[in-house]
Amino acid sequence: MISAFLLAVVAVSTQDPRPDLVDLQLQGLREAALARTDEAEIADPEAADQWGLDYLRGHLLEALHQEGDAPAAFVSAMVSTPRLAAYGRYRLALNQYRVGHPEVAAGLLANLLANQPPPGLVAPAVRYLADSLSLGGDCRLLAELDSWLLPPPQLRELELSRARCDLLQGKTRRGRSSLIRLLEENSKDEVARGAAELLSQALPDPEDDTTSLLLGMAFYHNREFDAALGPLEKGMASLQPRGARASDMTLDEVRYALARSYFWLGDYSTAASQFARLVGTEKTAKDAARALYQQARSYELDGDWQAAVQIFEQAYSADPTGRWSAAALMSSLRIHWSQGNSDTALQRFQKLGSRSGWRRSFARAALFLASSDLVRGEAGRAGAWLDQAAKANRTVTPEIAYWRGRLAELEGKTTSAVGHYVNALTQDPFHPLSEAARSRLDRPELAAARRARGVHLAGLDSTRELHQAWLLLGDRDPLGSQSRDHLLRHFQNSSKARPFLEMRMVPAARWGLWDTDLDSPDELLLALGIIEHMSPAVGEHFPAADNSLALTASRLLAESGLYRQSLRFSEILSDRLPDELPPQFLPVAYRRLLYPIPYQEQIRSNASSANVDPHLLTAIIREESRFDPLAVSAASARGLTQFVLSTARRYGLRVGRPHLKPADLHRPEVAIALGAAYLAHLTDRYSGRANPAIAAYNAGENQADLWQSYCYSLESAEYFTKVGFSQTRAYLEKVVRSWLQYEAIYGSEAEPSPSVTDPVDDRR
Repeated sequence: MISAFLLAVVAVSTQDPRPDLVDLQLQGLREAALARTDEAEIADPEAADQWGLDYLRGHLLEALHQEGDAPAAFVSAMVSTPRLAAYGRYRLALNQYRVGHPEVAAGLLANLLANQPPPGLVAPAVRYLADSLSLGGDCRLLAELDSWLLPPPQLRELELSRARCDLLQGKTRRGRSSLIRLLEENSKDEVARGAAELLSQALPDPEDDTTSLLLGMAFYHNREFDAALGPLEKGMASLQPRGARASDMTLDEVRYALARSYFWLGDYSTAASQFARLVGTEKTAKDAARALYQQARSYELDGDWQAAVQIFEQAYSADPTGRWSAAALMSSLRIHWSQGNSDTALQRFQKLGSRSGWRRSFARAALFLASSDLVRGEAGRAGAWLDQAAKANRTVTPEIAYWRGRLAELEGKTTSAVGHYVNALTQDPFHPLSEAARSRLDRPELAAARRARGVHLAGLDSTRELHQAWLLLGDRDPLGSQSRDHLLRHFQNSSKARPFLEMRMVPAARWGLWDTDLDSPDELLLALGIIEHMSPAVGEHFPAADNSLALTASRLLAESGLYRQSLRFSEILSDRLPDELPPQFLPVAYRRLLYPIPYQEQIRSNASSANVDPHLLTAIIREESRFDPLAVSAASARGLTQFVLSTARRYGLRVGRPHLKPADLHRPEVAIALGAAYLAHLTDRYSGRANPAIAAYNAGENQADLWQSYCYSLESAEYFTKVGFSQTRAYLEKVVRSWLQYEAIYGSEAEPSPSVTDPVDDRR
């Protein structure tokens, strides 16, 4: 019997082959799609031109690694389907760039950019043009740059390329002037970093201090701190304490940048001295408190806790209600507590509880104190602190539930301990401390209480109790498996949960796309199953409010290599999930889109060579860059694994790439090799303990070491609770959650995301 899905496809494809072509691509059957494309062109050449099948042929040939045959198809598409001419030129240029003809690529891209290209192509075309020119393209192509109608960021990028060309052609004065102008406009973006690098090569020892300052601040903002030191120190001579300005920079701003550069280079004693110089010159209490706080951090990381705690106290006193006050109090508490000054530490704790605006810091302090006692087997004060943390958080988080379980264990209340641990798992089974709770539940000491609690809950009929019974008993236990099935029926009967359980890929024949006039080039491409960039057409024809269409859009974007945008659609669905619906019940196709494994062979190979967990490496890439190889952070970290250039060059030696350039970090094979090497180093440094290794990836090794020094154990749970930066704690939580999801979805051996076996919705 022919399924309704196949009947629908056949009915549409007898008139229009595109739905069939899209489905073949989504099933990974690209050779079959290419053959079907050829058949359709022979059957109806005129319609094939209207549909853009020449472009599809080029696209498929490249996907099948037949790059030599693709150019003819893209050239043909530029003629046969005029609405796709700009896209055909762009893809032809990329083809020439990849096969080693930058001069041809540059000519095609310059022509594209000079003639009002589609908005979505501007940024990538500019990026590839700049690269092509640096690899040997003709600089004369930029002669008419000032007449091109480009957005300011892309215009800056090409102005940098033009300045580079001027320097190469001996037009030194004009090139230097252009670079200085770019730095004066903006010293913080990627163009500024490139301009500073070129200018420092053209002017190794600038005569004027203003140029030195421009160079130093550009290197500082782009986290090339070793390159920033010399220019900043030289340029400070042009700034006077009375507040005179040069290039809109004050003496205090430059001093702060200089101090922070020493700090990030690990020269904490010099950094502390530099921050001390700032304290007396800052004009506001807020700025003085900031300088004092950073001075204290320098002492803390340098191991001089006595000096650190004194300066933290001064930072608090300088601005008792300001931005740095709660952080200074928390740091003071941490040092006093670790040095055995518990009374003084508790006084700081009381101060943190005195202001409603410090609620989160107060909760963190309470958890710091409670975890410190609990890992040392001291139960007396921990309960009150955990209650205070819950009150400040206005909820019992998995972290609080875990530590309550530890307290109950210490008090011999095994049934209560099991209840707290399973509460953590129910809230978020992939939270780092839920994983710690799972480990505690596996201890023989809790086996009887765990079993008894699970059996009791399995006899109840509410969603929460059945969920907890399943978590406690597991699928191998007949009663646990029965609880799971019963729970699933609850969700299948729920109007909130059922739409998420039933979401399926929508076959192309049933897309609403075919019911509209496909006028725009983006829509023509979408009808071929191709998304070159995140265009409005995707959101228009695949509204996120429809679960199955959102799932389909996510899959289309992933197939087009747009993983960041694919994740956005998947996470829109995730944000709408009912809180009580366990992620394990969601369709596997959706979970694999939410946690995909692009670049799988490179990840597996590099992880194996470096002896690191491939799922952990994948999780780091997911949270660092969302699998976008072109990602650049505000801190100038680049590529899939988000390396700043200085760190990349240090680890580049370990992976056989001693002369890395910024553009290299955007190459997946380079970024993944660097990430695996760095992760291997961190894992070794922390003796295989993942939490400090992950924290160090985000905050640096010295900072991760400091947090470990405030721990009384090597437990991952204590380390998580004592990570002092909210940003790093959130990062650690995300990476561990993704890591656990990858393990749950793919098992010990990662498999490609599903294609042929994906369920489809044949009812639409």
